[in-house]
Amino acid sequence: MNNVEKLKINTYIWGQIRKPGLYIVPDDTDLLKLLSLAGGPTEDAKLNKIRIIRPTNNGKKVIFVNLKKYIDTGDENLIPVLMPGDTIVVAGTIWYAVTRFTSFVADVAVLITVYATLSTLNK
Repeated sequence: MNNVEKLKINTYIWGQIRKPGLYIVPDDTDLLKLLSLAGGPTEDAKLNKIRIIRPTNNGKKVIFVNLKKYIDTGDENLIPVLMPGDTIVVAGTIWYAVTRFTSFVADVAVLITVYATLSTLNK
């Protein structure tokens, strides 16, 4: 049995994930393992364009990962190993954006209706 402790790294995961936040994981952790630790993506997650923002000596580098392609093919080469300081961003689908916008418009309509009603009562 191997008693060698693995190095721990800080990684961050944001967006359409069930438990976003900071995760301290072993240095051999890949994207799939981190997504699993974070409870997996929500149903609104855009899986074909997950971003990994990786610190480099020259600033930052953005890596795009197509998790949907991995799910369809099982090709493990599509899943990168994480590096210290990586930030993973799982955006929402277009449908998610539309529903958020629609909800916002509905909230504004309610406020306008309340204002108009109060204005009418005060006359």
